[in-house]
Amino acid sequence: LAGSLKQKITLEVLRDIFFAEVKLKKKENALSTLEMIEQNHSKNFTIIDIYSEIVKMANEAKDDLLLIKYAQKIIALQKEFKSSALSPSIELSYIEALKRVGKESDALLVCDALLSQNLSGKDKIRVYYNAGELSLKLKEDTKAKEYFTKCVEVNETSSWKNICEENLKLF
Repeated sequence: LAGSLKQKITLEVLRDIFFAEVKLKKKENALSTLEMIEQNHSKNFTIIDIYSEIVKMANEAKDDLLLIKYAQKIIALQKEFKSSALSPSIELSYIEALKRVGKESDALLVCDALLSQNLSGKDKIRVYYNAGELSLKLKEDTKAKEYFTKCVEVNETSSWKNICEENLKLF
C-alpha cells in the first residue's frame, strides 16, 4: 500500500510485518524485512526487540553465526544508549555461540565485560563458571582457578556453583 501511494514504509509497519513473519515461521522473509529496517533505522534503540527475536530464532535453529551477528548488534546498541535491557541473557547466549564456533578468547572477553556490570548473584555465578571453563580451554589454569574461586565465594545457591566447586577440587 505504501508503495502504491509512493510513501515511505514506517518503522512501525515494518515491525508489524517482521513480527507477523516470525509468527508464521517465515525466517527468510523476516530476515529480508530486517534488512529493510536496518537500512533506515539501524541506530534506533526500539529495534532491539527485533534483534532479540532474531537471536532467539538463531538459538532455536542452532545458527551460531546469525546469533553472534545480532547479539553483537544488541550489545552495541545497549552500549550506545547506556542500557542493559537484555543483559545478561544476550551476553550468555553470545558466549555459548562463541564457544561453539571455537572463539574461546572472544567469549572470555565477553565474560570479563559482563562481570564489570551489576549482576545478580546467580548470573555472576554462571558468568564466573563460563570464564573459568574458557580459561581452562585456553590453558590458563591460574585464571581458571581464580574464576572458580570467585564463583564459589558468591553468597547464592546454584547448580553452576556446584560445578565450580567440583572444578576447584581438580586443582
